Amino acid sequence: MATSRQWQLEHDSAVQSERYSVPAIFGPFADALLERASISPGDRVIDIGCGTGAATRPIARLAGESGQVIGVDVNQASLQVAASVSPTDGAMIEWVEADAEHLPFDDGSFDVVVMAQTLQFLPDRAAALREARRVLRSGGRLVASFWASTHSNPYFEALTSALLRLIDDTTARGVASVFALAKPEPAVESAEEAGFSSIRLEQVTLRLDLTPVAQFLPQHMAGTPMARGWSAASDSARAHVVEQVTEAIARFGPQVPFCSHVLVATA
Repeated sequence: MATSRQWQLEHDSAVQSERYSVPAIFGPFADALLERASISPGDRVIDIGCGTGAATRPIARLAGESGQVIGVDVNQASLQVAASVSPTDGAMIEWVEADAEHLPFDDGSFDVVVMAQTLQFLPDRAAALREARRVLRSGGRLVASFWASTHSNPYFEALTSALLRLIDDTTARGVASVFALAKPEPAVESAEEAGFSSIRLEQVTLRLDLTPVAQFLPQHMAGTPMARGWSAASDSARAHVVEQVTEAIARFGPQVPFCSHVLVATA
């Protein structure tokens, strides 16, 4: 999430993201990612690009009281919101402001590296994956997720299209940037170059309830770096975006499909 210097949340947006987008979208996908992470009690885990902690908190439950869990992000606002959320059972979480390409940890410090919806926002993915490999012990695991194609994510596809027509190009391109790794081959190649082995890639599709869309969509937009562009638009333009997105996804019923790549690799 908020890892790249180009994808930054202000404090109010981080609050909105934690309140609305995390339970609706990012939380369920974090759970699906962690099902593939094989985290055990006592594991040392780092969540790179942790945002407001959608994956970090369930990681802490899995690692247990004997584990070590660190959430890392460059976005101070996201970390402040993450730290303000009531702690979960399990490991204590340490929140660290740091760049994914320059992690302040020793070689081999962790058993598992988690990157939940992070890689697509990084300006130098290869460098970030080399750092992930460096801080992992030999035989440690990397688990990373990044959105698949817009076509397999009809809510995002409809939202991007409506924003382009009714708001402005900058706001639309901001939403579309989450699909920078819709074709996953560059991520796999970067993982190979970083020294990872046993690389496995799969697509995970979840059907998520966004109803009522008229309530969720404005809250979702308010929890993104495009919040200012969204709020600057006219009431009429925003209402038309909601209307068009609602119509576009109505055929799916109350549960809309979302699809993400999941990459699992061994250090």
